[in-house]
Amino acid sequence: HFLMHPVRSPCGYDHSCHDDTKIVFILNPKAGGGKAAQVKEILEHKLKRCLQDTQWQISLTTAMGDGITLVQKAISDGFSLIVSIGGDGTHNEVVNGIMAYQQENKDKEGDIVMSLIPVGTGGDFQRTLGTREFTIEQHIDVVLHPQKYSAVPQITDIAHIQATKLPPDSPAINERYYINTSSCGISGAICNGANNSSKALGGFVTFFYQTCLQTLRWKNRNMRWQLDDGPWERADVYQIVMANGKCYGGGMVIAPEASITDGLFDVFIFKDVGVLDITLLPKIYRGTHVDYDKIESTRASKVRVELAEDATADAEPVLIEADGEIIGTLPATWTLLPKQISLLYPQTTLLNETRGTESKQAKPGFTDSFPELQD
Repeated sequence: HFLMHPVRSPCGYDHSCHDDTKIVFILNPKAGGGKAAQVKEILEHKLKRCLQDTQWQISLTTAMGDGITLVQKAISDGFSLIVSIGGDGTHNEVVNGIMAYQQENKDKEGDIVMSLIPVGTGGDFQRTLGTREFTIEQHIDVVLHPQKYSAVPQITDIAHIQATKLPPDSPAINERYYINTSSCGISGAICNGANNSSKALGGFVTFFYQTCLQTLRWKNRNMRWQLDDGPWERADVYQIVMANGKCYGGGMVIAPEASITDGLFDVFIFKDVGVLDITLLPKIYRGTHVDYDKIESTRASKVRVELAEDATADAEPVLIEADGEIIGTLPATWTLLPKQISLLYPQTTLLNETRGTESKQAKPGFTDSFPELQD
C-alpha cells in the first residue's frame, strides 16, 4: 500500500505513499482535556487540501469502547489505514479493534496499518516511540508525508491479557490486547485514581500526585507468579509490570531496554517496596531503577500472576491496568504475541534500534524524549 511512484498534490502530499488506501481517523474528542477536538479542525483543513483523490473519514468516539467498534466497522467498509487520535486509552481501543478483526481473518493479517496522532495527557506510547517532541502538525505529516520522516509500516508485537472481571462480574474472564505496558498492584490503583481525576494539570503532575498518594495508602499484597513454564514464586509485592514498550505513568521509564519488536516482555517485580523507598521514584522516571535491590527484572513471553492462597477473601481486589486503563483483577495471564500489527511511525526515533543490533543512525540522548527530566 505504500511507497509507490510519487504523484504530488499542491500541498506536497505524496499520493503514492498510500496508493488506493482508504484512511479512517478514530478521534476521541475528550482526549487531552478536549484538545483533540481542536485537532479535528486542523486535520480536516489538511485533509481537504491534501487528500482530494483519497477516500478518508473522521469517526468520533462518544463512550468507552467506541474505538473498538468504530475500527471494526471501518475495516469492514474497506478502510485499511487506521489512525488513532487521542491518548493511550484511545490507541488501546484501536489496537483491540484491529486485533479482533485479524483474529477473525487470519488470512488477512498485515493488511491493516495503524498510525497515531497522540493528543492525550499521559502520552506514554509516544514516549516509547520517541516522538514526544513532535507537534500535532508533525504527527499529521507522518501520515500524509511518511517518506519525509522515513516512516514505513513496521510489524510490532502485541500483548494479550486474560484477567478476572471486577465484582460484581467475577469470576468471568475479561480479555484485552495492549501495545505498550500493563501492570498489577499499586499501579492499578494509581491509574484508577488518575482516570477518576480531571487531569487538568497534565499527565506528568496527575500521575506523580497519584503515585505519592497511593504509596501512602497502599499495603503490599502477597502474590504468586510464574514466568513462562518456570517455577512459581511468591512474595509481598508492590507491583508487577509486563512491558512491551518503555514508558508508563505519565513519563516513567519503567522498561528502558524494552522493544515492541523483540518478542518478549520486560518484566519488573517490585518486592516489598514502601514509603521508605521514596528515592526509587526519580530513578523510575529516569529509567535507572533496574538494579535496585528490591526489584527483580527479567524477560518472558508469558506471565501468570495470582494472589497467594492465604490472601483473605474480603481483601480489596488487585487492579490490573493496560495502557493506562483498568481492565480487571487477579488472577490473570499475560501473553506476548510477536509480529501482530503493522504500525506506521517514524524510523528516526528511539525504536530505530532493535535490541542486540547496531543502529546505522545515532541514538539521541534518552532524556531528549522526556522533557520533564531535562534541566
